Amino acid sequence: MSQDNGNLLDGAWRKHPVFDPTRLNEISGERDDLSANLLKIFLENARTQQEKALAASKQKGLETPTVAFCSALHAIKGSSANLGGERLAKLAAAIEKKVFLLCQESMDLLNKEMETLFAELERELESYNS
Repeated sequence: MSQDNGNLLDGAWRKHPVFDPTRLNEISGERDDLSANLLKIFLENARTQQEKALAASKQKGLETPTVAFCSALHAIKGSSANLGGERLAKLAAAIEKKVFLLCQESMDLLNKEMETLFAELERELESYNS
């Protein structure tokens, strides 16, 4: 079994069905009118979340866009999974994981560089104290 490193190009999320009505039928009590209404509301909200994620990805800066993007993505993932939208939930999860891994790599690099700079500044401080 290969390790999942958050690679979106591996297409693992595509292996899941687009929609599994089992979960929606459980929620709606197999009532078609309620199922249709739930799906309609889901699609409206998911589109809104997608627009928020897209807008966040175009913002400048770091913290706000990342938090807004991840929040919207997480909402899509959860609501998709809850209603049986398996493929969308898996895609959102893969993107979420990729963003986390990229942020983790950036944080690791930043921490390493900061440690180097702190050490240099401490040596500079010692030169003032001697």
